[in-house]
Amino acid sequence: MTAPLKRLLGASAALNLLAMALSITGAFAGPPTPEQVGRWLAAGELDKVTEGADTFLQVTDAHVGPGRPDTAPRVLAETLNEMAELYPQAMFVVSTGDGGHETQFTETMKKSVLKPFFVPGNAGGGVQFRERFAEYFPWSHRHGKIAFYFLDTRLPFNHEGWISRDQLTDLHQELSKDAGKLVFIFGHHNVQKLGIINFDDLRDLLAFHRGRYQGIFSVAGHLHVDYLMESGGVHYQATTSLRDTGTYRVFHVREDCVISYDRRVKIWIDAKKEMGIQAPTDTLVGTPRVIPLTDASEAEPLPGTDAGYRKLAERFAWRANQEGAEGTVLDVRFDEGDGIRARDRSSWQNGLCLESLSDESCHSAAFKKVEMPSPWVPHGDGFAMAFGPRGAWHALGFNTKTLCSPARTNQLTLEADVRLPAEGPGFPYGIISLHYSYALLMKEDGTLNFGLTLEDGPSVWAVAPQPLKYDEWQRVTAVYDGRKATLYVDGKHVVSKTCPDGARLRLSPHGLRVGYYATRNWVDGKNIAPPVKFLLDNLRVSNHAEPPPGR
Repeated sequence: MTAPLKRLLGASAALNLLAMALSITGAFAGPPTPEQVGRWLAAGELDKVTEGADTFLQVTDAHVGPGRPDTAPRVLAETLNEMAELYPQAMFVVSTGDGGHETQFTETMKKSVLKPFFVPGNAGGGVQFRERFAEYFPWSHRHGKIAFYFLDTRLPFNHEGWISRDQLTDLHQELSKDAGKLVFIFGHHNVQKLGIINFDDLRDLLAFHRGRYQGIFSVAGHLHVDYLMESGGVHYQATTSLRDTGTYRVFHVREDCVISYDRRVKIWIDAKKEMGIQAPTDTLVGTPRVIPLTDASEAEPLPGTDAGYRKLAERFAWRANQEGAEGTVLDVRFDEGDGIRARDRSSWQNGLCLESLSDESCHSAAFKKVEMPSPWVPHGDGFAMAFGPRGAWHALGFNTKTLCSPARTNQLTLEADVRLPAEGPGFPYGIISLHYSYALLMKEDGTLNFGLTLEDGPSVWAVAPQPLKYDEWQRVTAVYDGRKATLYVDGKHVVSKTCPDGARLRLSPHGLRVGYYATRNWVDGKNIAPPVKFLLDNLRVSNHAEPPPGR
């Protein structure tokens, strides 16, 4: 603006004129409102949303494959075609898990003209999955100012998720390099909303890094619900199942904001009509989200010696040490003979809480009544615990994942005194197990089974050739020394099973289970227990290999 014009208009008017000019050019425009984006989309003015933006797409929980509706593969294929037609400029389409039959789903994804990425859901995954689909399941991917991370949150045979310490460490190292960028983290299970068992680990890590980026987004599936929430400076988003609602999510990354919204694919609506099911017909679902980005231009890469991360790393190291606490970690005598408390002779816990299957988890400070008549049976100078015929699924009321896991030693010993009823067990019974890590159980005929779940490998089972004796106390011992699984009865060797070289037991986040049914028998929505009992006493768990004396 020239000096004569300033003098003519005056200082105040000149500033107003300058602001008007900047507004026309868009310098002061700022991010669009959600309502404005909605009007553009409804009017078919997609170019106003995508102009200057980096676009990517999300599909989740397609559930393609055997046992699924026949239309599922067609819906997935047509969804990918629609994505490519509407958003040909998209960087990629990511599936956040539970695609269904692994081969059928991944082959369909790879046929798309859009670059596909995918992370595993509840089934599949692990090292083999990442190696097999390395091109489509990288640790990270970068595009300009954006950093994308892909996590395996799978916990085998479990509905909930789990993030390994290796992935947490890798994620920290990668995030440390990407200061000032916009971050998207993809995983099947949601970090914030009842999806990942050790969600606090990842939340702590992200909270440590917040403020160093233009924004951090956690993008998930799994729950088959649509939501958006912000917590601790992190934006958590998930979209609904493609199978259930025919929707996928669109992300546009602009200079000043992230826009996201859901679309319902037309082929899904048509497929529902073919199946005689009434379905919504709207192709745009809900109100778009517009999340402004923060200025992180001054952020610098984080040095590995940063004191804050050292504290965080020390916390993870402390947990790791607890996961492999040395020696005997549980030593129980069921000798109280009153209520449901049982004495633990190790130094970890003053009392145990046993619960029935129908009860919520209980803790040592809040004991619940077990629905079982006279669970205490005299044994030796104290009492044993009887399991069955009511409330027979019991668990230790405190979470023993930090006490009973052999993660550091990769060794294990389980011992217990067991007495089967005179007529035999009749149903499979679990003596003791750490869910999805190890199990010592009896089959229907009283045959002992000692099972181990190995990291990135098959389960290994040592099976006794003969059943236990009925109506007689016997001491059973299961030992894993890092090389083989071995069973002993009354101190005598019964069977051994060699494990693959270098095998390691999987770390389980679950609590220890004692005296439970290995199978459930549901009638009219209720768990019906078999009309027999077995007795358990003098239970011991160690994360060292300790065969009976002389063995």
